[in-house]
Amino acid sequence: MAVKFLVEHIIQERGQKPYIIVRHLIPGQNFSMTRKSFLNDIEIMSSLTSPRTLNENGEPRFDLYIFYPIYPSDIKQFEKGMTITLTNED
Repeated sequence: MAVKFLVEHIIQERGQKPYIIVRHLIPGQNFSMTRKSFLNDIEIMSSLTSPRTLNENGEPRFDLYIFYPIYPSDIKQFEKGMTITLTNED
């Protein structure tokens, strides 16, 4: 199943693996990751984490996720504001 996200932030800090923070475009839609997961055909690590972020009311946001490309140079394939698709290879 393909799942859509919107790129909110691209983080590239010296000494750390680059990552993107994305917003799930269909809240409540279930999705999973496998050993081979991709964002727009860019292979990503199979771990899934959520940033600790609050909305304007001070409540936790559960619609944001962090994804790490397998190859750090692939971070340049993402741009803030772009819609991306998560897919899995079985």
